[in-house]
Amino acid sequence: MVSAAFATVNSMKTLTRSALSLAFAGALSLVGATAATAAPGAHPNQDRITQSSCEADGSTYSFSKGIRSCETTTTETVIDVPRRAAVTPLEGLTYHHGTYHQETTTTTTSTSAQRGKQTPTVTATDPVIEQEWVLDACLRIDNYGTPQSTRYLVDGSECEQRPMYWGDGSGYVRP
Repeated sequence: MVSAAFATVNSMKTLTRSALSLAFAGALSLVGATAATAAPGAHPNQDRITQSSCEADGSTYSFSKGIRSCETTTTETVIDVPRRAAVTPLEGLTYHHGTYHQETTTTTTSTSAQRGKQTPTVTATDPVIEQEWVLDACLRIDNYGTPQSTRYLVDGSECEQRPMYWGDGSGYVRP
């Protein structure tokens, strides 16, 4: 009977060690998750906004009326392909042919704010999306439709100062 009691105590010690090991591993993963989701500008090992950690991320730090803030602006530009062709109305026997691509720029700003030792709050603005058609090349064609037709790659300003419409007839780039 004594040996059965001793075996039960040993089992409980093993069970307790296993439970403690699991609890410790869970606590470590929770600490890791907290550090990974810390607010921008917060030090990775603590939930606190500091000027040094904010500025190290390229963000802007401010302190006003007891509130520390860290503002982060993210800008992403995507260049869309395929390119589109645009032409000018015929000017005598000359017209211009431009090639354009579209650039889409998305800007988002997020701000972390913290009063004292409270948990930082994070707010983000709605993304601002700007799209623009950018001229890649401008070609001038003289004596269009004649055997003496010649093509010149010219400065983009020649296309930019004229009304251009999409070659597929879908409307004007710039009236």
